[in-house]
Amino acid sequence: MTFSDFAQMMYPIIGNGVTTWEFVIQLTNHIMEIPSDNNDEYNPLSQLDISTLGKIYSGKRNLSRRNAIAINSHLDKSTFHNYLMDFPTDITVSIIYALQEKQIEITNDDPIEACTDLFVSIIQNCANRKKQINPQNSDHFMDQLWKKDSIWYAQLMRNPLWRNILK
Repeated sequence: MTFSDFAQMMYPIIGNGVTTWEFVIQLTNHIMEIPSDNNDEYNPLSQLDISTLGKIYSGKRNLSRRNAIAINSHLDKSTFHNYLMDFPTDITVSIIYALQEKQIEITNDDPIEACTDLFVSIIQNCANRKKQINPQNSDHFMDQLWKKDSIWYAQLMRNPLWRNILK
């Protein structure tokens, strides 16, 4: 499950009528430890513009590895768990249904903990994700060659001598 999938699953349940871009910030604020001072820059997503936050919510843009690492370095499961526990019991039931709809097993008897663990694993997966180069957007010579003639590129890369020269 992606960050976007999780946000879209939780928004109808705990969105409280805020906009989707505000919800992205709200969601990440509640998975991070509470800062010792009122620092607005504590959450790296608070620096992003509304359009970018909307794209993160909709899935048109991933939560960046850099931002996920910053969030992960201040991760606090208990903050998110307590945040969800503050909602009425009906919210817990809605979370159970949402998790079941996404075919996510609740291994223990606490759906709030299962939801919290899921969110933590999503943040950690984003933080541990390797940077992927998209040849369609790259200016590197080999990526440009791949775009123009992928068959020739594949044949060239099979030859160890050329592979070492061109890298």
